[in-house]
Amino acid sequence: MSRVVSRGRWIVAAIVLLTVWLGDGVLADHRTPISEGFGAEGPYQVRLDHFPSPLYRSAEVRVFRPAELNRKTPVIFFVPGYSNNNPDKYRGLITHMVSRGYAVVFTPYHLISGDLTLNEKRYEAIWEGMREAVVRYGESFDLERVGFVGHSYGAGAIFAMSLRGLEREGWGRQGLMLFSMAPWYHFQLQPRDYQNFPAHAKLVIQVYEDDKVNDHRLGRELFERINLPLSEKDFMMVRGDRFGEARIDAGHGAPESRETVDAIDYYAIYRVFDALSSYAFTGDEAGRLIALGNGGGAQRYMGRWANGQPIREMLTGDCVGITRSPMSFLFPSLAGAGRESRWFSRLLFPGREENDGSAATDSPRGEAGPNCAPAK
Repeated sequence: MSRVVSRGRWIVAAIVLLTVWLGDGVLADHRTPISEGFGAEGPYQVRLDHFPSPLYRSAEVRVFRPAELNRKTPVIFFVPGYSNNNPDKYRGLITHMVSRGYAVVFTPYHLISGDLTLNEKRYEAIWEGMREAVVRYGESFDLERVGFVGHSYGAGAIFAMSLRGLEREGWGRQGLMLFSMAPWYHFQLQPRDYQNFPAHAKLVIQVYEDDKVNDHRLGRELFERINLPLSEKDFMMVRGDRFGEARIDAGHGAPESRETVDAIDYYAIYRVFDALSSYAFTGDEAGRLIALGNGGGAQRYMGRWANGQPIREMLTGDCVGITRSPMSFLFPSLAGAGRESRWFSRLLFPGREENDGSAATDSPRGEAGPNCAPAK
């Protein structure tokens, strides 16, 4: 009799644990997609069009649209990382964005700029690719609601592109969002641009704990300088984790498509994008709590391992600080690295005055503010 009771109790306990692990839409393990809500795949398939880039004829601008939609859709202008001009590098993210009902314009740029500034020709190629996509397919775009998403070099470029789009073309007048992932140095912004950044914009800047390429301070500095209310912008550090033989890597390439899609894709990237765009375009309060939750538990959540153990949460909110040395990155912050980076600044930006406002050379160091508790 006691054996029967014990076995019955074990079965009940197992059912309770299984309910905890699976019952609330929580990841069964770190590779299981989100089944509903922000981060879940939408109903739409992808329709692809392409044309030669106006200023970079050896590459193509790709336009991805929801195949089944017959109405105007908000458009996301996507700028890739350096040397990532093939959109297959971001297939998972692009497919996800389109599945949620958004058009995506993927704009390439030159690998070798051919000018001393290293950026003017690239920025023009990015911009003209966007403009030409609107000329060709604008009748299917809702240009009142526009997003700019970028990775690495592209994550720095989207700030200048968003201002051009709004000020020159009126893109994003009713809804404007920016999702900047592991940003590199940014250009073509003057002090007045930071100060007068569009007040209705919604911004997330995301860095990755194990990134060895771009200094986390590059993102933190942008976050601090862009003059938006703290309620309308957020800074996130995505962390890796390990459970037994399984690993979640929070490296520089986290936004790129990898052989194994995992919790970083589903929770840190797809879910944050969905929530940010929903809040920016429709005013969805639930989206604000996930994308701009300023460190709330729902925002930080990254799912669970197969045994029910929580995956390490993101660090999010206005007080996320940076602890690694600038010189531990391939591209250090030109402000945070101090004297030792001056030679690097002169090499990277020849002929530029250090405080001309067009790159992050006069910005704060990107540490947590004086009223912030240290990150755990």
